[in-house]
Amino acid sequence: MFLIDLQLFGNLAFLWFRLLITLNERNELSGNVLVATEGNVLYKHSFGYANVAHKTLNTDSSTFILASLAKPFTAVAILQLKEKGKLKLDDAASKYLLDFPYTHITIRQLLSHTSGLTDLQIFEGPYRADTNKIFSNADIIPAIRADKNALIAQPGEKYSYSNTGFGILVLIVEKIAGVPFQDYLRKQVFAPAKMDHTYINSRLIDQNPGDRNRTQNYDFLSYAPDRLLVADSMKKHKIELINLSGILGPDAVISTTGDLLRFDQALYGSKLLRQSTLQEAFTPVKLNNGQDATGGWGKIAWYSGLGWMILRDSTDGKIVFHPGGDAGAVTILLRNLTRHQTVIVLDNVTHRGVHSYAEVLLLSGKNEEAIAMYQLSVKMNPGNEGAKKVLRQLENKN
Repeated sequence: MFLIDLQLFGNLAFLWFRLLITLNERNELSGNVLVATEGNVLYKHSFGYANVAHKTLNTDSSTFILASLAKPFTAVAILQLKEKGKLKLDDAASKYLLDFPYTHITIRQLLSHTSGLTDLQIFEGPYRADTNKIFSNADIIPAIRADKNALIAQPGEKYSYSNTGFGILVLIVEKIAGVPFQDYLRKQVFAPAKMDHTYINSRLIDQNPGDRNRTQNYDFLSYAPDRLLVADSMKKHKIELINLSGILGPDAVISTTGDLLRFDQALYGSKLLRQSTLQEAFTPVKLNNGQDATGGWGKIAWYSGLGWMILRDSTDGKIVFHPGGDAGAVTILLRNLTRHQTVIVLDNVTHRGVHSYAEVLLLSGKNEEAIAMYQLSVKMNPGNEGAKKVLRQLENKN
């Protein structure tokens, strides 16, 4: 499906369309893209196949695994409990999980990846003991207790991305709320935001087994990007996509671009959290030395908030975002809080460049950014005479 508001975005919208089409033709994009301002959809389009074997195309209704884009939902759950007075962010996790061995790690540090906990390497030993086991959140604390290297830094010392920490947060939600995490999200997050097509899916839990819009996830060999292989059929992805697939919190949410826009608008509308709570979530977390916790990849640098990343470059406004990346799933939700602009990209193939393209879409309201995009479009498709004409007009205007 292709929808575009030419009156609002004019030539820039044409650029988005041509650039993304070219990326799809070059086997660099397969999935759904949505761009909105003030909640109004300005551009959306579906690219590639939901199921290659059946020649089923991606559509507006296609549902995608979000990978780490699931983490903001885990953060919302924790922050809701904080608003209700059920916990404090600076409480130790061990206050709620008595068998958690590190009594000086706080909930705030788990949310901001500053706890010092390692990533899911804690399961290397348990996996060697049973290569067929599908691990769940119940296995996290025993794995931590058995791994002498589970803590790689002192809590609050530095930023270090940890899926393990978000698995611990799920245990805290379940302990306090007294219900399974998937039920909590459905009732307290998805339903109020009217996210009717969003649910938990793992090897152990599937809230919507009859979902006919679910996309298949694909990867490819480096020398054959046009030959798509089912990601979880590839031996190199077995641990990630099968053995660790039962862990909720850092992953395992299925959704659509439309539902993610509803989530975006629910946050603006205070349907899930108070604005004061969101302001705290979108504020950089301080390390023990008083400096802001920071991370980054490539040329993109961010501060670490509570379940969100905050773009350090605020030239175009305050931008918060969260990406996701599994084998066969690359996703991102970007929100310009200053301009109320939203970009959502969900890809069901391992196209690692998606995050960068999404950032360009968000920043392309500036003339110089539009020029850069047209230059890239012309470079990728030298025969695009329309793009060349618009590029000349933009350069003359500059």
